Amino acid sequence: MSRPSAPGVSVDISGAAKVAARRIRRLGRAVPIDFNLKAGTENELMAWYRGRSDGLVRALQLRQEREGPYFHQFIVFELQDGGGLFRIDRRLRPNEDAPMNSLKDEGIPAFDTIEPVVAWDDPLFPASDCLISIEFKVDVYLALILKICRAIQEHPLAQVYTLQRYNCYFFAQTITMCAACGAVDWARIGICPLKWLPTLNSNTGFLKFNESAHEHADYSEVGHTSTPINITTQFTHKGHKLTLALARRTSLPRIPHYQIDKPNIVAPSWKKDDVESLRHKIDTSVQYLLETYWKEGPIRRVLLKYLMAKESLKISKDLSSFSPYMPRLPEIVIEVRSAQETRLGPGQAGALMFQIPIYKPVPSAIGYQVGLQKRRGVVISDSFGIHLSNWHQWMELIGKVKRREEHSPMFSSLGQVSGSIDDECLDWFKQSMVIRVVYKAIVQQDTPQETTPNSNMENIPRYRRPRRMIFGWRKGKQGKEQQMTPATITDMQEYLLHLIRAHSIRVEQYKRATKAIALDVVSDIGRAMDEVWDKLIE
Repeated sequence: MSRPSAPGVSVDISGAAKVAARRIRRLGRAVPIDFNLKAGTENELMAWYRGRSDGLVRALQLRQEREGPYFHQFIVFELQDGGGLFRIDRRLRPNEDAPMNSLKDEGIPAFDTIEPVVAWDDPLFPASDCLISIEFKVDVYLALILKICRAIQEHPLAQVYTLQRYNCYFFAQTITMCAACGAVDWARIGICPLKWLPTLNSNTGFLKFNESAHEHADYSEVGHTSTPINITTQFTHKGHKLTLALARRTSLPRIPHYQIDKPNIVAPSWKKDDVESLRHKIDTSVQYLLETYWKEGPIRRVLLKYLMAKESLKISKDLSSFSPYMPRLPEIVIEVRSAQETRLGPGQAGALMFQIPIYKPVPSAIGYQVGLQKRRGVVISDSFGIHLSNWHQWMELIGKVKRREEHSPMFSSLGQVSGSIDDECLDWFKQSMVIRVVYKAIVQQDTPQETTPNSNMENIPRYRRPRRMIFGWRKGKQGKEQQMTPATITDMQEYLLHLIRAHSIRVEQYKRATKAIALDVVSDIGRAMDEVWDKLIE
């Protein structure tokens, strides 16, 4: 009695025929993608990777088999310099005794493999078509692909095979999206020193190879970066000119940014409304300096890369929850200096003086500027500094994002895919890769479109069931692949979302067995993809 097969698995030729064909072509067997290594041992994956640890990926394709009812999806990639073509699949284990348990939420163990092939559409497998093609213009390490596989396998839910969610579609589509983002170091700081954050696209230390270098970030140099800042603003208030300037460090007495309203005015003697008005002007000027600083080229690239990386997979969490992964920003100080603008009239007070709280004892060896006075835990001065740590800067930025409709265009489109990645971000991808997708395809007739609320199904490639073929000259009679269309990273993202929605609709059609609702499936898959990406850039 034949063993039943689970929905969503790849229809393949018999094991004996496949082994014989691979021997004829002198190809190695499929290698399980297994990162569970025992101390002092080397498994098949490590042995396979050892000879390719410096391998660079030239191109990658998301492909879909034409044979129904499962339309298996998988990855094929090509290494540079004749390194060969390889196929990555997620299937059930060959000896799985209870494949229909894949319908349950707890799923069954996934069988993820990598194996050499002789062509993008290898005749040893059922005929397939390319859905997404990525040709890289930059060096992309083989290690990046394997890191993505490892992150999926370490995910508490996606590590198992389930029909509804974490099947071959999820595995292949997640690799595709994360490989594109990882190739451009999407979450990495874009300014010197490059050691600020680890680079995802690196083979350094992966699987214990190339250990002479260290992939983890060295944050010790972050505070010593001395990128010059020349951002100032001025305003006048009751005959006094106040100048605010951004600086890396200051010799002025400092207060933390969250206590910006603490300095009291010692002289001249003003009414409460005048004092509050001055504090408001200082706060407004500080916000202006911060926004100007964030828009500067280097810092803007840091913020955009990080924020857009979080948006690249439709992340819906509160931004503040990502603090462990935030790029470290250099500490800054905003110096506030006052000076008299007009000559004093009869009975008018002299210089504007602030009473600045002191939170730490100041050693006598550290000399303040002439004219500063210490008194009972405070300093009397005509100038002071407002200190913004890495954390305080991020909290300010988060506040801006949450109120994005009130602020500059830099933040106004976050959360909207078409607007969140601006021309500068798109250029990073265009300079790093060429993306193509298939928009026109033969829609499978047995999928009722009326069950598809608010989704455009005409762009979802799904194919009629062909005969099973092995030999290339017979396989070619099934029809040529669809024409590929150039696309941006946002086009590819939307395309993948269409594929996810289409799968969720098919799952819901069999909800008596799957117990799944389309909207829940889409949400769960998107969340898991986000969490895999978070794990990668952790």
